[in-house]
Amino acid sequence: MTFLEMYRFIWQKISFLLFNKSVLVAEIEKMSAEEFKRRATSSKNIKINSGELEIYTIFSYKDPLVQTLIWNIKYRKNKIFLKIAGGIVQEELMKMIFTNPIIIPTPISNKRRRERGYNQTEEILRSSYNDGHCNEEYEIRYDLLKKVVHTKNQTKLKRKDRKKNLEGAFVVTNKQAIAGRNIIIFDDVITTGTTITEIAQTLKKAGARKVVALAIAH
Repeated sequence: MTFLEMYRFIWQKISFLLFNKSVLVAEIEKMSAEEFKRRATSSKNIKINSGELEIYTIFSYKDPLVQTLIWNIKYRKNKIFLKIAGGIVQEELMKMIFTNPIIIPTPISNKRRRERGYNQTEEILRSSYNDGHCNEEYEIRYDLLKKVVHTKNQTKLKRKDRKKNLEGAFVVTNKQAIAGRNIIIFDDVITTGTTITEIAQTLKKAGARKVVALAIAH
């Protein structure tokens, strides 16, 4: 294969991927939350650390629909996609049986917030309810947990190094507000669960009664 032929082949592949991605975005933007949920591949709930932390997941991240939804929220803040995700998350939160729980989004570091301009987990939760803060069944708080250390990307680390990477990264800002409360940690995607586990341990040490996690995908 000549250089020109190789160039054309590579360009055709890239063009195909870009075209299909734009088509998929347009397709999803026409969906309701209910339609997206019907068409996307569901994910079985998972447990890690021998059942220490319950993690509830909604979709499989292997599904292109799910990948496209999350990517366009995380990096483009697509408002239509946020509305879809918000509707799905609200429905799932209403199914979770906990007494007056607090929903806490997974925080990002100040450096990451400056780079991206927002925290996608916060934006999804704001889209899950009109006022973005609370309803009769649960309370959403954005100010009770902070990430005070800018850590390396977990996906680029070996499994044995991931926990060490997160040590001391999260702090509770108001222990009195979470003491004795049920907490639901919300994230967009969970891979190994190391980050969520570290957050759960931080909340438990600060006095939380029970901590579980909800994620859009795994």
